[in-house]
Amino acid sequence: MATAIKSNALGKNTTFASNLAQERLEALKMTAAVNFDGAALGDPVASSNPLTGANPDSAEDYGAISGYSSFRREVHITNGAGGTVNSKDVAVRVVWRDALGTHSTVLRTTMAR
Repeated sequence: MATAIKSNALGKNTTFASNLAQERLEALKMTAAVNFDGAALGDPVASSNPLTGANPDSAEDYGAISGYSSFRREVHITNGAGGTVNSKDVAVRVVWRDALGTHSTVLRTTMAR
């Protein structure tokens, strides 16, 4: 029974994480529509890696997301295919901690001028 409850909590937290990632992607899309070269999408960190969480371009640490104190959100941006500055590959990684350990989910998109 305890395993089922933990699995249900993991599923619920995965949904929360996906929603938090989608929320950030949508905010970045709105920013890109107004100012593609602005601070939100400007100069990407070359070694940013959403799979490992290395060198995010921006991050909201645990406790910074209202109502989601066990979640952390990172934004990873790289120039698009071929290193072009006319498109950006954007990944939002959400990490959370629960009774089963530390987990993460990543949503990606490409934004173009």
